[in-house]
Amino acid sequence: MRLYLDYRSPSYNQERILYEPSYASIADDVGQHEVEIHTRTAALKDFLNQNLTPNRAFTILDYGGSDGKFVPDFPGKKFVYEISDIDPIPGVTRIKSESDLSQYSLVLLAHVIEHVPHPLDLVRKVTSYIEPGGYLYLETPQEIADDDRNRFLHGASPFDIAIHEHINSYCKSAVTGLLESAGLNIVAVQTGQVDVGWARAVHIRALGRKGSLE
Repeated sequence: MRLYLDYRSPSYNQERILYEPSYASIADDVGQHEVEIHTRTAALKDFLNQNLTPNRAFTILDYGGSDGKFVPDFPGKKFVYEISDIDPIPGVTRIKSESDLSQYSLVLLAHVIEHVPHPLDLVRKVTSYIEPGGYLYLETPQEIADDDRNRFLHGASPFDIAIHEHINSYCKSAVTGLLESAGLNIVAVQTGQVDVGWARAVHIRALGRKGSLE
């Protein structure tokens, strides 16, 4: 929690560069590059449009979503829960305290689970903020290719893994298991190449649905 209080701010960047000097070359672009904003929001909206039908009663919460710039422009009320002091973009209401969270039609947990020490605990907690019949959208990078992962699992020599702020690495089966372990029904899981402007990456996107009361 203390690490992310000043997330992406000059003080955060300065401290991170101290321990990870290579970050200096991309610090101003991560999460801010116009290509990243466009490609991530377009991919998210396309994925959701394929797998659910939002309506004007939809309420959307981006949990840990910075200023809310990645919330899809679906009809309905939009909120962001964020521990840093960054101001939300117009049209998004910031919720400052977790005690003020309610239940929502769709909760986004995008690029969060790779940062936390107990991801299943977090997903279970976030699931409590989803209304019955509502959805959890989860997005995370896949930083180890499937071929490399399989070779390692079958006894191949270890390979280099960059050390940075991500402390968990995921594949499709791990994300699927995470949602199922939190009691969610799997709607869809996919991986896709993404150009974020400052790098090319593979993102895993998943949608889980919470059971209804009926």
